[in-house]
Amino acid sequence: MPVSKISVPGNALLIKQINTRLVRTSLKTVKKATKLQLAALTGLTNVTVGTILHELLQSGEISEGDLIPSMGVTTFKRISL
Repeated sequence: MPVSKISVPGNALLIKQINTRLVRTSLKTVKKATKLQLAALTGLTNVTVGTILHELLQSGEISEGDLIPSMGVTTFKRISL
């Protein structure tokens, strides 16, 4: 008899809290970073880090800084606590 997976909503919430704490801790350590730098530091995907940063920006916990030019067409915003 196959074992069925049971979805536990609390697990998703716990993972989100852990990921948010990881982004906060990394940002406190480096003081300023781009989304891509935070993704590299934490090992999380750019999308996950972007979602967390959006929520932290909305709550006023972090702020966006200067635009950083890149070698390509994309510019990056520096994030800080």
